[in-house]
Amino acid sequence: MKRFSQHPVGTSLIEVVLTVTLITFLGIVAIDFARMLLEQSYHIRAQQEVVSTADVVTRQLESLVHNAQSIIAPAAGTSGSVLQLLLPDPPHSPATVSLNGTTLQLSEGAALAALPLTNSHVTVTGVQFTTLLPGSIPAVRVQFTLSTANPQSSPEGSYTQTFTNTIRLIR
Repeated sequence: MKRFSQHPVGTSLIEVVLTVTLITFLGIVAIDFARMLLEQSYHIRAQQEVVSTADVVTRQLESLVHNAQSIIAPAAGTSGSVLQLLLPDPPHSPATVSLNGTTLQLSEGAALAALPLTNSHVTVTGVQFTTLLPGSIPAVRVQFTLSTANPQSSPEGSYTQTFTNTIRLIR
């Protein structure tokens, strides 16, 4: 004799609909989480680019100012967008740091071409040099603002920060 089960074998329509709904919901949550992680990594990468470029610029300016004999421009107690330094090596003197479009550049001497201090991944949106009032050791305060070059204008790929540093001449 065969026994008949009271429970049918197979899945009902409700079970299929619930399974598909659950899988769809989990897929949407996973995709949204992956998108959030990707946006966060773009923002972190943009921030790292700005900070590392600022570090390189600051080190180059420190080296330049430390090796200078005097600050030509801006005059003591004033500010300007151009820094001009008298260097001990006549062919490389004067050294001029200025903004050319969105690139910070260095020109040494009259015959040498200007060299960019920043790369194409960042833009300089402002620079100000302030020669501090003369004391025992001349100094210049450098302030510049860097932003990521963000051609797609995506919010996660943009980052801006202002950096300020005071550098003294070493005699």
